[in-house]
Amino acid sequence: MTFEEWKAAIDVILLAKLGCTQDDLPDWLARDAFDDEVTPEEAAEYIIEEMTYGEEDEDDYDDSMDGDTASALASVGWGTDEDYGVF
Repeated sequence: MTFEEWKAAIDVILLAKLGCTQDDLPDWLARDAFDDEVTPEEAAEYIIEEMTYGEEDEDDYDDSMDGDTASALASVGWGTDEDYGVF
C-alpha cells in the first residue's frame, strides 16, 4: 500500500465516523505513522482520540464555582465586600 492509498483509507474511516477527512482536521505526523506501519484503522482511532483529548463528559463537569465570585475570592484568601464592611 502506498502512502497516498493509506491516507485515502484513513479518510474513508474518518468520513464514516466524523463526516470529514484529514484535510479538515489539525495536522498530525502521518508520514511517521505510515513508516511505523500503523494500520489505517489505528491511525483513524488515534486521530479521533487526539481530537477529543481533554474534553470532559458533561456528567463529570463540576460547575459548583462557576460564576460565584464571592466563593472564588474567598478560596484565594480575599474576603468579600461584606467582610470589609462595604456594601
